[in-house]
Amino acid sequence: GPSLLKALEEAGQLFNSPLPDEIDAYSTEEVTVSSWKFWTEIELTLVDCSLLPKLHIIKVVAKEIPKFSFST
Repeated sequence: GPSLLKALEEAGQLFNSPLPDEIDAYSTEEVTVSSWKFWTEIELTLVDCSLLPKLHIIKVVAKEIPKFSFST
């Protein structure tokens, strides 16, 4: 429902936002998008191992909902 879509949207925004370790306070270049491949690190962590299967299930189920688009 709408609450799931809102949660996914918020998670997507969080995932794409640069993390503190990516921001250099002394740089004139503004970092607007995270370059990290996974949720909390550049490499796969336990958090990702827990989260990725759940997101995959949502993606598979969403394909069965008419007029629903799930971009990756």
